[in-house]
Amino acid sequence: MNTPAYGYTRVSSAEQVKGYGPQRQREDIEAFGSEYCYRIVRHFDDAHTGTESDRPQFMEMLSAMMSNGVKVVIVESLDRFARDSFVQSLLLSKLASVGLTLIAANTGENVTDAMTKDPMRRFVVQLQGLLSELEKNLLVQKLKRGRPSATRLDDARAASRSATMNTSRLSWIASDNYGASLDWASGRLSTLLPRF
Repeated sequence: MNTPAYGYTRVSSAEQVKGYGPQRQREDIEAFGSEYCYRIVRHFDDAHTGTESDRPQFMEMLSAMMSNGVKVVIVESLDRFARDSFVQSLLLSKLASVGLTLIAANTGENVTDAMTKDPMRRFVVQLQGLLSELEKNLLVQKLKRGRPSATRLDDARAASRSATMNTSRLSWIASDNYGASLDWASGRLSTLLPRF
């Protein structure tokens, strides 16, 4: 007999809902459920940052679980559940306090058991949360560095206008601190030795 469960997916923004992320997460959850005798009754999909605990679909799922007897939530992985260690602990505590189980499909781990029954497994889950948070923070930092400021955009637009008036083809070259450059007009990528 298959145990009823809900699938919970999360992407960081409403724009990402249009991508492949939610579908991939649902497929992984469904595959895990089939292999380990869980029947996915419904999927709850949040388009909400992983650093906040106030998530509309998560709250709707909790409400449904409190009234219908479904006691298991399956997520693709812990970093899809939360990208902030405090938020992860808060949400896991909320689930455990009402007798609900969270399972990470990528590891097969009963995460709520790990958090409540074994100090070493709890440490590993908390460490995973810290690593997810670190990864997210590094990605945000990288994206901020790569995103042109308004001033640089204005300068680039002005250069583009003057360059297109003087030449038939504009070749804009962007480079990073490691010596990689991309010529946007030709699409050529080149790498140089790191600059010191």
